[in-house]
Amino acid sequence: MNQDQKRKRRKSRRRSKSSSETFVAARETSSSLANFVALVAGMVTTLFLCMMIWSYFTDRNRSTQELVETDLSSSRQLDEEAIAFADPEQLEVVLMKYNEWDRNAEIPVLLSQNEDRVKIANQMLQLPLSTSQRNLAINSKIEALASIYGLDFLHNLKTPDIGATLIATAKSHLSDPNSKIVQTSKLAIVKVDTFELIKSRKLQDLDSILYQMTEVLMEYPDDQLVISTIEILVTTLARFERTVGLRTMSHLTSNINIPDATETMKFVGTLSDKMMLVETNYDRQFSNRWVNGAAGQQSLLATSIQLATDKSGGQIIVKEVGNVAYWFEQANQYQEAKAIYQALVDSANDRLDSAATATALRLGENGISRCNLINQKLTIQGTSTNGEAINPDDYKDRVLILIFWSANAPSSLAAMRDFHKSSRSLVTSNKIKVLAICMDKNLDRSVEEILKTIPNFSTVFINTGSQNSILQQCPITNVPHALAINHFGEVDDVNVPLDELQTAAEYLATKRFDSR
Repeated sequence: MNQDQKRKRRKSRRRSKSSSETFVAARETSSSLANFVALVAGMVTTLFLCMMIWSYFTDRNRSTQELVETDLSSSRQLDEEAIAFADPEQLEVVLMKYNEWDRNAEIPVLLSQNEDRVKIANQMLQLPLSTSQRNLAINSKIEALASIYGLDFLHNLKTPDIGATLIATAKSHLSDPNSKIVQTSKLAIVKVDTFELIKSRKLQDLDSILYQMTEVLMEYPDDQLVISTIEILVTTLARFERTVGLRTMSHLTSNINIPDATETMKFVGTLSDKMMLVETNYDRQFSNRWVNGAAGQQSLLATSIQLATDKSGGQIIVKEVGNVAYWFEQANQYQEAKAIYQALVDSANDRLDSAATATALRLGENGISRCNLINQKLTIQGTSTNGEAINPDDYKDRVLILIFWSANAPSSLAAMRDFHKSSRSLVTSNKIKVLAICMDKNLDRSVEEILKTIPNFSTVFINTGSQNSILQQCPITNVPHALAINHFGEVDDVNVPLDELQTAAEYLATKRFDSR
């Protein structure tokens, strides 16, 4: 190869290399541009999604606010129309309607309703009124002011001078010829004094409050408004400071004795139970049962047995202790649950309250029977809704879930509807069978009608009637109540919370196949 040929070949290679580098550079430039475009598109998409989410929550908040404002505007319009009439009969009708106010409404609506009650009452009191109209206006005004004061205290609304206004209004009617107005005034005063003590922490004023509570309870025996008001105040004081709550309860139980006042004495009796719960910090122990670990649960167990064996404990003590035992049962801590149930049974006949004796025996014996079912086999008998006898062989080698329910307990049906929605794959599984067992002896309506409230619930419903061995083997205290049986036909879990039922059933189904 001569020199010219070599030079031509080198030039050709250089041109080829240059072309290749140009192509690579162009490709890199194109790739960078594409990446940049993709980045911009991603940012735009993200911004759009954020704006959509912001718009959704803004619209939802605006809708809520519009509802509240609509309620308020309609309320104010009603008030303005009533005042425009300046007619006692018209104002009386509007005020009576306001007195049926919805206590579950939003706070702004509650506040507006009660403010309007005060305005209408004031307008009425400027007009010539009959005795009944005058009494309605004064009583409604004091009640409304007391409601506003309570809302202000609970929600820190900082309503100006509401306490002073309420006290001045109530005190001016302590000698009113109408006894209902006097009662409302006295309750308003003790309410303000109690809440002001809590706000100021002036415990030296407690004696005056205790005297007022005792006076109204003695003066108005068996009055439900008086009892419920004093109960709220006592509970609030106990939450404010444990020693103040105990002192209040002790004073009332020692100074209230009206043998003929059944409801008042029943309320006083509950105070003794509440004192025991406060003294032992029972509510706090239960709230902290997980926080304090095994030691906390052992402390809760010991306190439960202590309360269960105290013969002075009434219905409240028995039920609270029974609820804790039920929780131990649901947590699969059957020995702890049985220990509490046994304490209720052993002390039942020593109790001073006959009603508490019956409750302690029922809760204790039923709880022990359920705990003893673990690893035992149940005899499944009954009749399905189509009238056919239940065949236990149909559930052989399957995980079986029993859900006890009652048509007479709306919460039971509601819980089963929720269970169906969240566990549809469970109730249609071939590995798992669900039996819904009706505990009603006599149904007010047909089972078919009841089942319409639970659409597409693919289970076998059993109406147990009064003769059913399932309930005899597994006595149920509360409904709904769920029980899990493994593929061997043995009870694996005697008390499964419905919101954990799918997990428990699928776990048992998995164990079934793992064991093969």
